[in-house]
Amino acid sequence: MINNRKMSGTLQSVLIVLCLFAQCRGSSLPTDATLRVPIPSKESKIIGGSPISINDAKYQASLRIVATESSRGLGYGHICGGSIITQRVILTAAHCLMNYNTDPATERTAGEFKVVVGSTQLFVKEANMLQYYVQELVRHVGFDSVSMVNDIALVFINGYIPWNWPTAKAIHLNDMELNDGVPCNVSGWGNTEMGTIPNNLLSTVVRSISYADCDSVYGNIPLTMICAGNFMAGGVDACQGDSGGPMVCADSQVGIVSWGIGCGQRFNPGVYTNVSSFHNWIVQANNTFNYTLYRNSAGNLKSAYVPVFIICSLLKFFKLF
Repeated sequence: MINNRKMSGTLQSVLIVLCLFAQCRGSSLPTDATLRVPIPSKESKIIGGSPISINDAKYQASLRIVATESSRGLGYGHICGGSIITQRVILTAAHCLMNYNTDPATERTAGEFKVVVGSTQLFVKEANMLQYYVQELVRHVGFDSVSMVNDIALVFINGYIPWNWPTAKAIHLNDMELNDGVPCNVSGWGNTEMGTIPNNLLSTVVRSISYADCDSVYGNIPLTMICAGNFMAGGVDACQGDSGGPMVCADSQVGIVSWGIGCGQRFNPGVYTNVSSFHNWIVQANNTFNYTLYRNSAGNLKSAYVPVFIICSLLKFFKLF
């Protein structure tokens, strides 16, 4: 996640034209829509979901592996969800930043990732899609891949998400205790009941579950986690590929998709990182980022948007646009 010299009249005119007319280009849907996703020791856990518009979840982000995206095509690099919390910061799960294809699992580097926001389609490049490389990763130092405690991380992108962008907005973070039985929305591009990866963003409604009920299944659930789903009937849940995505209740992000046993099973609710427990950690971690620095270790994205946005910012700074 500038100085006060003026530009020449000719350069000013060229930049204004670029700022006004830059736009994204689309692509077709791949025929083989299968993905490999990291699988931690406890399953990353949208079951029972329905397609939604990005306008219903403007905070939604897709975390992708650059190498897979480059070799196989748009959307194939998706491994986890995330949520926009500042113009340069994506909130996600710590286990999303691990490489479980190695033995033992290893920590991935910032240069391996890119972030996509502003789009409901996984495999189709929509007009309002924004893509960014990643400049820095911050995992919670207390994250444990066995117990899944402290499953939280921040992703600092190499560019700014403009607050006037029509399909990308930050989500408010919850800082209060969540009551039992509260309906919440979980969204992502994770595995469906059919075991396939959807092209369209899916969402489902889960309800917060008491710690007593959750303890009866999993045992020793700490207050830094929240359980949600349909405890008695099952059928609604997050699943593999949804990890790191948001659980949103009353327009505030309450949880981060973390783990569970299976997907959508009776008496096996999903377990989410409790965002309110990490409010201070998020603030402190965000304060470590240098918002004035742009460093791109992964090369240039083939997108006209980032440089054009910088141009527009310069024009506004110099009061020329």
